[in-house]
Amino acid sequence: MDAADPKPGASSSPGLQIQALWNAAVEPADLEPGLSTAQALAFGVNFRIHLGKALIAAWETSKAVVKGTAAAHAPFAWWAWAEVGAEAIAAAHSIFSSLVQRMRPIDYVTSVILSVNPAGLTEAELKTAVEAFLQDPDAVQLSWHFGMSEGLIKRAREVVTFPDWLPDTLKQLQKDDFFVRSGEKLTFKSHNYDIRWKAD
Repeated sequence: MDAADPKPGASSSPGLQIQALWNAAVEPADLEPGLSTAQALAFGVNFRIHLGKALIAAWETSKAVVKGTAAAHAPFAWWAWAEVGAEAIAAAHSIFSSLVQRMRPIDYVTSVILSVNPAGLTEAELKTAVEAFLQDPDAVQLSWHFGMSEGLIKRAREVVTFPDWLPDTLKQLQKDDFFVRSGEKLTFKSHNYDIRWKAD
């Protein structure tokens, strides 16, 4: 089977779960009635990206592709396996890329970890979770799905070698309005982004 072909069993439960996550994270807006997808993309489609949901979708996708259901079939077009529109994924990844470009790697990784724990984490739990992710041998492959490169992961790993890295990171994330504090818990504060996507 060609590497670009969808994995057999696209209707499997993991694929449907990932599809549902991406559909909730990236919503087309202002579609004109009667237009096919190809026609809509030719004219341009507005997508609303729900950042928190998109990071969760990317996180679950990375686990399925790198560690779980799809690992034995990689490389392949996982968006076809999960029946997710490639244009919607590209729109989300453009937002991820923008954030990666303007944020320090450790700040972005910390915000990702916080986003995929919607019930919130204490500072101690967050520190442990970030460090555990960065120590994971698969961190580079996992992080590709939310826009990071090997070099950026290495830079984040260097930061966490210092025991007091978290306060400075939280200070920056608070400035960027990426979390709220309720008692001892920190929870990710999501933002919505509108982006126009047009087929080449």
